[in-house]
Amino acid sequence: MKGQLWIAASVCVALVAPFGAAFVAPFVAASELRETQDTEALSTEWDGATERRVARSRYLAAETVLMGFRQAASDQPMVIRTLDENNQYPGPTLISTDDVVLGFQAGPQITFGVVDDIGDGWETRYFSLLGGGQRAIATGVGNVTLAGDLGLADVNLLDADQMTVDAAGDLHSIEVSRGWNWGGFTMLAAFRYLRLYDRLTITSDAQETDTFSVYDLKTANNLFGGQLGVRSGGDLGRLSWQIDLKAGMYGNAATHNQAVINYADPAAPSFTREWCPRSRGGAAFLGELELALSYALSDRWRARASYRMLWMEGVGLSGDQLTFENVPTADIGLSTAGGVLMYGASIGLERSW
Repeated sequence: MKGQLWIAASVCVALVAPFGAAFVAPFVAASELRETQDTEALSTEWDGATERRVARSRYLAAETVLMGFRQAASDQPMVIRTLDENNQYPGPTLISTDDVVLGFQAGPQITFGVVDDIGDGWETRYFSLLGGGQRAIATGVGNVTLAGDLGLADVNLLDADQMTVDAAGDLHSIEVSRGWNWGGFTMLAAFRYLRLYDRLTITSDAQETDTFSVYDLKTANNLFGGQLGVRSGGDLGRLSWQIDLKAGMYGNAATHNQAVINYADPAAPSFTREWCPRSRGGAAFLGELELALSYALSDRWRARASYRMLWMEGVGLSGDQLTFENVPTADIGLSTAGGVLMYGASIGLERSW
């Protein structure tokens, strides 16, 4: 997964370099269109001479983002058949962590920026991915079991009729960037905060006794830090293109909680494993590649579409926190050695003035 992203980034840099001199300030219409815009042209008096300050333009883009997830968690068995064809324990794996990744999620993206005639400016962007998830179901006749000794510690986790595994999560990101024109490129420096939330729930159902148990895991990553990047782009008539490459090291304030709850009596559930909140700090890496195209609908309006890859390392994933041994809660830890590759597209409208 890491190799694929580095190869893609290298190809994009090779494509961008020959066109750096054709760079046009980000999200701003072509030069012949900008001449018709209302920009600020201010004058100041200095020693009797009039000095013109550079004009500034603003842009606002609203988009819908759709991105998928590839998690680098280990492919760990979660639900197994109690016995194999030779009546030996354990039986074959029915559901593993690779069967319940977060999948595709959608959400809004808002970008606002101010840029001057020489390409210097500020940009703020917020985007989120909401409501994505995945479900896997294993059924049987009293022969579906949670993997490991934990399945032996709860009557509903051993020899159940059905087990359902649900993965859910969301992501929120906000960044404030400063850009400087440098040799036809825009160099970017930014502060960014990103929150990645990941939840995994295993529910067993013993239909014969009408009882069930739940193994519930919740993990959150709070990444904050600085990033550097480069932006280039150009105009091809009414069509404009732009490429962003960004990367940075972040601090990760990660939290995790998990419990195994037995609902033999729904009015008074018992805990096979008590809730055990954990937290830890660490370092994380975040890299982003975005290729955007926009088309001028008028002097001020543009249609915009983009493709993006977002790569994170050093994050906690619920699949990496699974502990199927029947151990005390004191032995439950928090791993932040996971990685996520996100990829997808966005589409929307942009207005400049």
